[in-house]
Amino acid sequence: MKESLMKNLLKKSLLASAAILFTVSVAQNVQAQTVTVNATADVSNELTLTVASPMNFGSFIAIGGPTPATDTGTITIGTDGVLSAAAAGTDSNAAIIDDSAATAAEITIADGAPGATINVLIDGVVDPTDGTDSLTLTDFVTSTNGGADQSRTAGAGNEFTITYGASSPSTMIIGASLVTNATGAVGDGAYAGSFDVTYSY
Repeated sequence: MKESLMKNLLKKSLLASAAILFTVSVAQNVQAQTVTVNATADVSNELTLTVASPMNFGSFIAIGGPTPATDTGTITIGTDGVLSAAAAGTDSNAAIIDDSAATAAEITIADGAPGATINVLIDGVVDPTDGTDSLTLTDFVTSTNGGADQSRTAGAGNEFTITYGASSPSTMIIGASLVTNATGAVGDGAYAGSFDVTYSY
């Protein structure tokens, strides 16, 4: 009886072992399967810039004193598009004649990343001239997306940053001043100049 019981136990043990060996054997022979996953991206570092409005100082009187050089006449266009005039010294004069065409510069910046920091540089200033006389374009001021005015200095090394708006496009408005040189009254006529505004991440 005991011998029969032992044989049954041994038989069950061998069957269990065989089952385990069979299971392990199956797992070891499963073929490895590989799938390739593509990775794609769209890099868009380029901003789209548009001059929505040029800078126009309207029509004005501009007289600078011959001496000293501090006697100057100044015409200023604010970011709100309002012109103002000021004269320094006894031999200078500045006054607005017609401001109906006056506009601050307006630039729209599209295709930017919402909330991103953008580097800005005002450079390449060409003072307005009629071909004979000239006025100094200076004292830039900017307002971004309706924010407060910020004074800016043009030229290399004077880069500043703005925050791109929550939606596209963002808007920057630029005001500035025209200052007479110490040469007395400048000649009548149409004066033209320019400046560059560079945006980058």
